[in-house]
Amino acid sequence: MTANRRLEREVRSWLREDSHEDADRVLFTVLDQLDTTPQRHAGWLARRFPIMSSKPVRYGIAAAVLVVAALLGANVLQRNTGSPDPTPSPSPRPLAGTTALVPGTYFVHEQFPMRITFEVPSEGWQNYVWEGGAASANTRAICTTGGDCASPGVGVGFHLVTGVPSDPCNPGSPKVDLGDSTDDLATAVADRPGWSSTEPEPTTVSGFPATYVEIRADPGAVEGCSDSVSAYFAGALGRSASAGERLRLWIVDVEGTRLVVEAFNFGAASPEADVEAATQIVESLRIQPD
Repeated sequence: MTANRRLEREVRSWLREDSHEDADRVLFTVLDQLDTTPQRHAGWLARRFPIMSSKPVRYGIAAAVLVVAALLGANVLQRNTGSPDPTPSPSPRPLAGTTALVPGTYFVHEQFPMRITFEVPSEGWQNYVWEGGAASANTRAICTTGGDCASPGVGVGFHLVTGVPSDPCNPGSPKVDLGDSTDDLATAVADRPGWSSTEPEPTTVSGFPATYVEIRADPGAVEGCSDSVSAYFAGALGRSASAGERLRLWIVDVEGTRLVVEAFNFGAASPEADVEAATQIVESLRIQPD
């Protein structure tokens, strides 16, 4: 058996092993065309290069054509079949009722003019709904170590702030001017007796411009105020804090609506892991305006 026939046999074997259809038809078609097409050599080529045997040339070209055809066929097959679709992610769960939350994706929507989606990264979180339609219309929170957001632990809240009392020890006192910007609201909340605060600084949340500020409750700094100090109102709900409680606030401008996202600790000192989990929740936020 000649080398040419061995080449032909190996090409056919390779094609069949890879399940390419009509390998014989493609091979013989190419060979027939090479046999019947007049081969004309340019004179200058004959002078400069040695003439090779026509059969090795034909078989070499046939092998090359078949390899190219196989590669093209594999490429077309890959385009047609594609990669398997990735496993779809579970749909976000709505926050509903006062209940334990399993790790996963949740959304808040009904009481806000925007859809707020976030990730709960670990066990131990509870959804909390303040009683009364008016009280819960502008606020929602999730927290650890208890479903009432009053036991020692940490939490994350979402609020549409409607007022800030000028006297932190008297929630019924006249309200301060909230201004129009996120900086204005941060200053109104932080710059009052009974609270110590950081300087407000610009940031972004879910792609929206925001202002970040930290405030810490200090009721003892106000004469006659030894229990708690008021932070702000969200509808009918008044948000207050006792001595030492810290609120980290991201005040987000969502197309003209100021959403206050609050990561807070309450009661005794909170475990660092819980504080980190609260930060992860805030960092996972995705906000979509209505």
